[in-house]
Amino acid sequence: MADLAIDQELMRHIVELGLKTVEDYTAWCSAQGLSTGIQKSNAQPVNGTRLGNSFGHEDFWHTVVHFFVNNPMLDPDQVGPIVDFIQNQKYEPREEVVDGETIELPPEQPNFAIKARSMDKLLHQMEMWHRGLTRKERLPPRVWAPSDITPLEWAQTDKYDNALCLEAEYRR
Repeated sequence: MADLAIDQELMRHIVELGLKTVEDYTAWCSAQGLSTGIQKSNAQPVNGTRLGNSFGHEDFWHTVVHFFVNNPMLDPDQVGPIVDFIQNQKYEPREEVVDGETIELPPEQPNFAIKARSMDKLLHQMEMWHRGLTRKERLPPRVWAPSDITPLEWAQTDKYDNALCLEAEYRR
């Protein structure tokens, strides 16, 4: 825990120095003889996310970077989508349409924390979130006025003389 407090203090200092990227952070720490735990090859996926441009909410995002460091088997291609998911869940307000009016709601999980999360569960949550985005982006279902075709009606009895009915309407 002491290491985390030192790292957070260091992050604040780096921000004060005007450093903006994980690469800058790694270079600065290297110049100071400090270890970030981030290998140069592992910094690129993080640097390619919003974290590469901004250290806003640095205390929180620093824990996310440490989470990535502590999960070296993570596919680098998953880093960006994970960061997007976390940003959306923790910081992005939501919009909902109620009675034809758009209202703004707080983020889905404003208290989201990376501590004690498993990578498998995080990846699953991210995947479900992405699926939900895909559904939202689809066109709304279209409904056409009924055609002039008469609906199909059919009635029959089974071998025990029980009535079986089927009624279907053609809809487009």
